[in-house]
Amino acid sequence: MKFLKRDMKGAFKKWLPLGFSVTAVFLFGYVAVQQNLRMSANDTQAEIAGNVELSLGEGTPYKFFSSTHPVEIGKSLTPYVLLYDLDGKPLGGNAALDGNYPIPPKEIFTYLLTHHEDRFTWEPKPGVREAVVARFHSGTNPAYIIVSRSLAEVESHIKQLLHLTLVLWIGAMFGSYVLTLLLS
Repeated sequence: MKFLKRDMKGAFKKWLPLGFSVTAVFLFGYVAVQQNLRMSANDTQAEIAGNVELSLGEGTPYKFFSSTHPVEIGKSLTPYVLLYDLDGKPLGGNAALDGNYPIPPKEIFTYLLTHHEDRFTWEPKPGVREAVVARFHSGTNPAYIIVSRSLAEVESHIKQLLHLTLVLWIGAMFGSYVLTLLLS
């Protein structure tokens, strides 16, 4: 029995750097994929925001971007467009939150005056998380452009990724330790 305990202690000391390395690889892999998923959640909105800005520059009226049946952002995954005037008041859009145009924090509008674009996560109401691309159009039809969509699916994928990563990490840690023990 003492021999087995001594072998386990020795194997553990040999395995520790390997366990650290396995953990570092899994952590790096998780963070890289998680960040890729989150950053790519803005791709559609960036494309739409660019198109809206081009349309405004060509003289398209604000009402063109409005809808008589707005998307209820608390329930839908559909991307949407919201336009605001220079005071941050709604000009139109195709989305609503509890029947009203959602109003982003005033700091976003201030930031956009000196930085053409911003990408951020917005929670206009608890449980409603949005991936937003915001732009300021300063042409003949000046407007703040907010294009957004729900993060529900992306966050579901990230949760699945975390569970899979944890299961694989536990398996790799256990397997590497057993292998180290057998080889000691």
